[in-house]
Amino acid sequence: MLRCAHHLKTLDFYEGISLLSDFSENDDLMNPVPHCLLNEVKSIKIKEFSVHMKALYAVMYLLKTALVLDKMTIICYKNSEKLQKKVTELLNQFSNGSEICEVIVYSAEH
Repeated sequence: MLRCAHHLKTLDFYEGISLLSDFSENDDLMNPVPHCLLNEVKSIKIKEFSVHMKALYAVMYLLKTALVLDKMTIICYKNSEKLQKKVTELLNQFSNGSEICEVIVYSAEH
């Protein structure tokens, strides 16, 4: 579906995000990378985010491949400052494809 969305500027995930395979072992998951991720997507919002490896792999993939991304907003599935901090720390370890991307993490009841 992303391969057909050449001018997509925003991606919204309303029910969390996950990958079907292990991104760390399958770096060519979406090869070639959809044009919209490389050159168009400016904003990504993920609601109902839960901290598990396949969700983190999905976020890592998006951060790595969205080269013109301005902002990624992640809303954790439950209201927990501890969870919010953990997600922020984990995401700070990822390398971003976009040099200007701002990653914002907050709880569901923000």
